[in-house]
Amino acid sequence: MKVRYYPTSDMLVFDVRAVPATGGGEEVVEGVTFSYDEQDRLVLVEIDNASTRVDLTDIRADSTCIIDDSGDPVTTYSVSELAQELGIGSRALQKTIKAMAVTGIYVGRKEDKIPNAPIILSTADADQIRQWRAGHRPGRQSAMRSND
Repeated sequence: MKVRYYPTSDMLVFDVRAVPATGGGEEVVEGVTFSYDEQDRLVLVEIDNASTRVDLTDIRADSTCIIDDSGDPVTTYSVSELAQELGIGSRALQKTIKAMAVTGIYVGRKEDKIPNAPIILSTADADQIRQWRAGHRPGRQSAMRSND
């Protein structure tokens, strides 16, 4: 689940599932909209005027929640979500992130105070990873060199 808060529009969005909503939303109470997938399963909850309806203290403090002041939509990924989009395994993506860090390129956000906290990757992080992978051959290059 992804949580996003847009201060400029005062909207809080919970992406319950990583599939798009396929129909119009249903306003369950004034300012609270539920959106569903093709099987009528809940995929998105939007809360208008969130600062008056929800205590945002924990949301603002949670490093996995996205707070976007730009007003533009923000996409975030877990390692497994981005790995799936790239057509690679999660372990391969984790190795790429570590290799990038060795060269001084840091991507993703992780709450250091929480053991085993997930890495949250932004769209910009995903773009950097794509660029890195395009410039670096996958596989065990050192093993390939020794066989040449």
